[in-house]
Amino acid sequence: MAAGFAFAALGTDDGGSNRIPSQFTGVVCMKPTFGLVPRTGVETVARGWEVINHPNARGLVALARKVQYEHDRVTGGNTLA
Repeated sequence: MAAGFAFAALGTDDGGSNRIPSQFTGVVCMKPTFGLVPRTGVETVARGWEVINHPNARGLVALARKVQYEHDRVTGGNTLA
């Protein structure tokens, strides 16, 4: 994303492996509330430790759009707000 190949993506995080590098590359990352971004189709390595689907984006607007898209994709369009 920092190179401009994508506006947003999803990742996993098990102790800062996603959030910390984003700080050094100018990418916005958040740790969502459990269940906000669905875990559908993701195989976790450490179920109790690893947080799935950390949205990452090049800016706050793109991050909000990615979170809304992932939420709507699974809930059938029920909005967050």
